[in-house]
Amino acid sequence: MRIVLLYGFHASGHLVACERIATIVRSNGHDAAIMSPLDASELCESIGSVYRAFAARSHQAMPAALTDPSFIEDLYRQVASTINDQLSDADIVISTHPYSTWLSGRHAEIHSLNYRLVDVHTNYSHWPVLRHHLVEAYVGPKLLFHRQIDARAHDIGLPPPQERPPMVVLTDEQLEFMTRRPLLLVGGADGFGPVAEAMRAMALLDLPILAVAGRNDRLKEELEGRYADLIRRGQIMVVGYAPELWATMSSVAAVITKASGMTLTDAFACRTPVICPPPILAWEAEAMSLLESSGAIHAIWNWEDFKPAGLHELLMDHERIRRQCALASKLINDRFAGDLIDLVEGQSTRHFRHPKHVLRAIAGDLQADGTMARLRGIEAGRHIAREIESYE
Repeated sequence: MRIVLLYGFHASGHLVACERIATIVRSNGHDAAIMSPLDASELCESIGSVYRAFAARSHQAMPAALTDPSFIEDLYRQVASTINDQLSDADIVISTHPYSTWLSGRHAEIHSLNYRLVDVHTNYSHWPVLRHHLVEAYVGPKLLFHRQIDARAHDIGLPPPQERPPMVVLTDEQLEFMTRRPLLLVGGADGFGPVAEAMRAMALLDLPILAVAGRNDRLKEELEGRYADLIRRGQIMVVGYAPELWATMSSVAAVITKASGMTLTDAFACRTPVICPPPILAWEAEAMSLLESSGAIHAIWNWEDFKPAGLHELLMDHERIRRQCALASKLINDRFAGDLIDLVEGQSTRHFRHPKHVLRAIAGDLQADGTMARLRGIEAGRHIAREIESYE
């Protein structure tokens, strides 16, 4: 069985999730390839720039055009040839990004392809994001699963780390620094998070801090310049992109990070307490609210409250930390690998999808009996009508 894993255009947590899933399916005897359909798009870098620009100014609302159907349809036309090459021999497509999920579904729809499509949500916000009627299964976190009404949803969680990578990914200097149980400050693989803002308060603590700037070279240079004295004195260490960051999670006192998916998953799996500073992007605010309500994180919503004294008090409240880590660990599914394989293998003869000619016939039946007209006349029914129209 050939399984193709797609991570969209954002090679961060989406790619990490693909890599972990690939390890699982390969260990069960399946061929797995990791690809990105959007690498071929001239829009790829520009989309990333849009996200970075909005994050840099702490503006939560993104342009609505980024999820507009006409934009995504145009995006498909740009990458159709690449997707065709990547998915031509796929039996199953597992996508960890909403764009690659929708594009894969659209490709199967246009060309009447029979690969099975699974969407994996890599955040703790509401899911699924972009629905497509050819998606056979949506996989996501347990959090608020009871609010989902889609029968295709499977709350088996996010892919946790499978095996601890060797600490040789760290230099001798970094290994020595980790023995001091520093605070770990992370802004995501691309350094989108409010690292510089959080560091202003954290640097006033008499505690070691490991700051991860990700691929954001400008942020790394800013931190190294502003805190040069503390770096020389050994209180602060600044590093760039750290692909095996989770290997350090058990060795830190706490993780200070935006409410994003895979970093949180790793911290939860390692039972390391998480403090989330004020969010930037809308889905981070949503995830932060949901996680706070579950007791899995400590959320600080305003920078006025992100102060050294308050952080120190939090870190010294060991009973609260113990309760928080216990609640967070419940979001980790230790059986994720087995559940995923059951989903991949166990439904191989149970397709939710029907052949395209059957869907067209259903659309014709609903058109003939007046159902489509009634759906179009009801605001809440129009999205159903649009999906059925896509069968034609």
